[in-house]
Amino acid sequence: MFLEGMKKRIGIIVGIILAIFFLLTIRTGFLTVLRGKDLSVMTDKQYKIYEPIGNLKYILQDRNGKEMLKYINKYYFAIDVDSYIKNNRGTELTKIKSLIYTLRNYNKDYDLTELKPNMTSKRIYYEVDLNTYNKLKDIEDVKGVYCFMKSEVDKSETWNYANILVSPADSNNKTKPSDSLEGFIMEKTSENKLPQITFDRDVNGLITEEKYVVPENNTNIRLTTDKDIENKIKDILKEDKWSKYEQVGAVLMEAETGKITAMVQKDDSKPNILLCSATENGFEPGSIFKTVVEETALETDKNLFDKKITCKEEKKSHGTLDMEEAYIKSCNTYFSEMGTILGFKNIYTMARKQGIFDKVLNFSGSYEAMGDILAPRSLDLKKTFGKDYDILRNIRLDDSPESMLGIGQSMRITPLQALNIVSTVVNNGTYVKPYIIDALVDNDGRELQKFGTTKTAAFKKSTAAVVKKNMTEVLKDPAGTGKQAYISGMECGGKTGTNTRFVQENGKIQKQSDGWFIGFVKYKGKYYTAVVYVQNIDVNGEGGGSTAAPVFKEVVNSVFQ
Repeated sequence: MFLEGMKKRIGIIVGIILAIFFLLTIRTGFLTVLRGKDLSVMTDKQYKIYEPIGNLKYILQDRNGKEMLKYINKYYFAIDVDSYIKNNRGTELTKIKSLIYTLRNYNKDYDLTELKPNMTSKRIYYEVDLNTYNKLKDIEDVKGVYCFMKSEVDKSETWNYANILVSPADSNNKTKPSDSLEGFIMEKTSENKLPQITFDRDVNGLITEEKYVVPENNTNIRLTTDKDIENKIKDILKEDKWSKYEQVGAVLMEAETGKITAMVQKDDSKPNILLCSATENGFEPGSIFKTVVEETALETDKNLFDKKITCKEEKKSHGTLDMEEAYIKSCNTYFSEMGTILGFKNIYTMARKQGIFDKVLNFSGSYEAMGDILAPRSLDLKKTFGKDYDILRNIRLDDSPESMLGIGQSMRITPLQALNIVSTVVNNGTYVKPYIIDALVDNDGRELQKFGTTKTAAFKKSTAAVVKKNMTEVLKDPAGTGKQAYISGMECGGKTGTNTRFVQENGKIQKQSDGWFIGFVKYKGKYYTAVVYVQNIDVNGEGGGSTAAPVFKEVVNSVFQ
């Protein structure tokens, strides 16, 4: 009886032990298989420190893979307060003091002696200079401290188009809309990760073995622009001969593809004049718009090209001219009358076919202007445009006569829109929409998504041929307004323009003027188009022909010769 009882109790104990063993085995398997990853992450976080070493999650590169942005290196000393207080009891006092004094010598407010146990959940960062950073890195064996460098985008050139592209927020700190060019970039790079530096932390709190981690699967942005060409143009705009002009901008584009090769302005601390950022809505184009008027005339009634009109300009009469002569000499009388003959609808429709009065690159908000145009208040737009009325954009009603449209007044456009005018001519009447994002690429430059050319018919090839010939004569003819843009040995052409605007300064209305030049050049069998805009020229003695035209010539000689 006793033995049977013993056997029974032993059997129960053995069963319990087996059950416990079985349960432990299952738990071990669960922890290993199902929770192993989570526990590994917890352990990794406990013994590793991760610090971002940049503030941009992608690389913005030019067409050759060169970094477009400028960066500023910032240096940081970090202290894990919990580890620093608990683990330095055995650390040499001289090293602790050296750390404290080095920080305080840089900034008296960086005082480690004020750290308290109730701050143990915090990690504190101190920004230092390079010299202090190097001194701190040389102090070894102090627990809970480490140094790292962070490269941040240099925002001093706020209005450079590259800086505008990578800024997620506008000037009011509001997130830029998703349907903008910047919003497109944010969406395409939303899954990216920042580059990091990692530190190993041992059980005693000593932080060592820093390693740089570059995210493998990031999406980067490759532009159509060429940084080397932009630097050449920038050097030209900063030459002493142009020093009296507060702002000069230039855009260069491959005409056939629409790829913008360069987009440069002299001073990137001021609003971007090529996009007409922070302007009312662009600038009056002046006589460069006579190109659109001539196109409209040729498309409306080709006999208008031979129409003769007598110049009535007071200072310098051009006599009696036909359209070609008037275009070469930029006669305001002729094109004012032509504006009246052609009327608002024809001129506006021709301009819209070439992307004028619409954003070109689609930068967000006021970073890129749309432009606008004045229509006579007496004009019934619904009756005039009929079924096309609903697609009208950026028209304002005013008492301004249609004659003003003929000479590029009563409207505002951007230099990028002006680029469309000359590009459509050299593309034989086809509007090729400019673009600036070439492709999405991985870290090795392999294309993930490629972007291409958008083309739309604007006017007849025969019209383009006539206008192109006239643009050539503007530079070659002794009476042409663009003589200073002529480049010997190269096929080239263009049109000058001068606008007048009024601004209020010191309580007074001041008359100001700007110089325009739109032009083309053929290099190695390929046409390139360009726009130069010079802000605040001498309103009495200068024009686009004496300011913007020679800048165009220098740009072409620098880039292509």
